[in-house]
Amino acid sequence: MKRSVGTPETLKVRVLKLKLDTYITKYYYKRLDYWVLEKDLKVKIGDLVLIRLMDEAYSPRVKFEIYKYLHQLGEMICPVTGQGVRGLEYVDPARTDHIGNFPEKWQDNVMNNTMVQRMRLLELGRELETKEQELNNDDEDDDEDDDGDTFV
Repeated sequence: MKRSVGTPETLKVRVLKLKLDTYITKYYYKRLDYWVLEKDLKVKIGDLVLIRLMDEAYSPRVKFEIYKYLHQLGEMICPVTGQGVRGLEYVDPARTDHIGNFPEKWQDNVMNNTMVQRMRLLELGRELETKEQELNNDDEDDDEDDDGDTFV
């Protein structure tokens, strides 16, 4: 995505379409760039959006509008450590203030979520241990009930 200089509410969006190469019968991506009207959504570079044709063109160049906001890129958080990630490297949370990609207190929210997940896992582990102990106790009780008589 690229913002327009003259009108800040218009964006340049790249659309990938599959085009069939009939000689080798394989599909390839064909890149098409469209100028799109952004109404109330504030999207950033790299976000995935759906666009649709407007009833009336905004300008001779701008004929499409952003229909739906699908996925936000650039704010990836590692589920194991709870730290922000860019590529293969962790991001220092002290330096994200001037970048503006991470919301305030994002690390606290992620850490709380991971703590809740860990607590749930511990509870599930305890439930499994109690069920195993009950099954083992039932097996021991069945072994004690045998009087040594064999039934055929």
